[in-house]
Amino acid sequence: MVLPEVTTFDEARQIIREQAEEIEKLSNELAWFKRQMFGSKTEHYIPEDNTPSLFPEEESPEPSKEVQTATVSEHERKVRQPNALSEIPADLPREERVIDVPEEEREGMILIGYDESERIAFRTGLYVIHFKRAKYADPSDALRGVVTAPAPGDGFDSVRAKIM
Repeated sequence: MVLPEVTTFDEARQIIREQAEEIEKLSNELAWFKRQMFGSKTEHYIPEDNTPSLFPEEESPEPSKEVQTATVSEHERKVRQPNALSEIPADLPREERVIDVPEEEREGMILIGYDESERIAFRTGLYVIHFKRAKYADPSDALRGVVTAPAPGDGFDSVRAKIM
């Protein structure tokens, strides 16, 4: 830093005032950077929710804190814990949709079964769409393989295959 030449007392006072403002500005910036680097972040904070549930009948009992492990070659792996999406409730209404392979792709093949999957949907209430994707095979030509109907589209039912 190069010090300016000062010839009068008023010039010295002005330079000291400017330098004090610069020091204040730099101190604020430094404090902000320290908070960004070393301060607490909301991403690290997991709040405890002690508010009562609006639907007490849906409260599940306290899960056990035991972590199950499965031994895999050379290490242990935690077993995935079940969650709310693990199982679709059986009491929801179901709608069956069969997705078939186009006629030109399955020529000479016979139906060997279906790949089945389910998806929760919402119309005027929750319901389940049960998809059955047709699988075809040629019994006379094993190298032709198995032809399966494409999977259903996204949540907006943009299915690429023909639904029967």
